[in-house]
Amino acid sequence: MEQAWLMPALPAAAFAVLLLFGKYLPRRGDWLAIGAVAASFVIFFPVLFDLLDHVGDPGFAGGTKSWEWLSFDSFSLRLGFFTDQITIVMLAVVSFVSLMVQVYSVAYMRGDPRYGWYFTAMSLFVAAMMTLVLADNLLLLYAAWEGVGFCSFLLIGFWWEKRSAAEAAKKAFITTRIGDVGFLIGIILLWKEAGTFNIQEIFEFARNGGYSSAYLTTAVLFLVYVGYLLLRSVVEDRDRRARVAAVIGILGFLNVPVVHFSVLWWRSLHQPPTVIRPGDPTIDHLLL
Repeated sequence: MEQAWLMPALPAAAFAVLLLFGKYLPRRGDWLAIGAVAASFVIFFPVLFDLLDHVGDPGFAGGTKSWEWLSFDSFSLRLGFFTDQITIVMLAVVSFVSLMVQVYSVAYMRGDPRYGWYFTAMSLFVAAMMTLVLADNLLLLYAAWEGVGFCSFLLIGFWWEKRSAAEAAKKAFITTRIGDVGFLIGIILLWKEAGTFNIQEIFEFARNGGYSSAYLTTAVLFLVYVGYLLLRSVVEDRDRRARVAAVIGILGFLNVPVVHFSVLWWRSLHQPPTVIRPGDPTIDHLLL
C-alpha cells in the first residue's frame, strides 16, 4: 500500500515529459501517456493484494504514506496518500477507465493537429484524478480537485476553434470555480473545529462527537450541495452536454471524503454522538 503514490506519480511524470519534449517524440508521445497509465493499472494489483492481506488485522484502518510539508510552532502539515477499501475501489475504476479511454483515443484522435497535446492533457487529468482518490489531506484533495477542474476546462475546450466548445469551456471553468468556493468553505469549517486537515483525523473527531449536528450539516452543505447545484447549471449547454455531464460525474463520483461526511452527518441527526470503541462497526463497515 505504501507504493500507491506511484499510481498518480507515473502519469504526472508522463505529463512533464510530454509537455517539454512531446513534439520531439515518435507519435507525439501517445505511447508514453498510455504506458504510464498502463503501469499505474499494473501497480494497482500489488496495492490491492497488500490491502487484502491486512484488511482483517485488528485495528487496521488503511495504509498511509505521507511527508511533512510545513511545520511551525505547534502546527504541522503533512501531505500524503491513504489507501483503504473505498479508495481501492475508486483506484480500480480510475486506472481501468483511464487506460481504456487513452487506448480508444489513439484511433479517435488520429490526424488531429493537436494530437500530442491531447495526450499531454489526459496524462495530467489522470494524475489529478488518482491524487484526488488517494489524498489523505483536505488541502491535497482540494489541489487535486482544482487540477481535475483545470483539465476538464482544457478537454472540454480542446477544439476551441468551434464557438460552442469555447463557450462551454468558459462556462464550465467559471461555474466550477464558483462551486469550489463552497467546497473551500466546507474544508475551512471542518478544520476550524478539528484543528487538522488530515481526513482520517477529521473522521475520528466527527465519530467522537466533536462536531455538533448543526455544524456538520453546514459543512456538508458547503462540501456537497452548493458545489453540486452550481455545477449542474453547466449541463444546460446542449452542444457539450454529454461531455460535461461525464466530467461532473467523475468529479462527484471520486469525492470519497464527501461520502464519509454525508454518512456521519446523517447519523448525527438521528442519534446522539457516540465514541467508537474497539469491536464497534466503523463508518467503513457501514459503507461496505
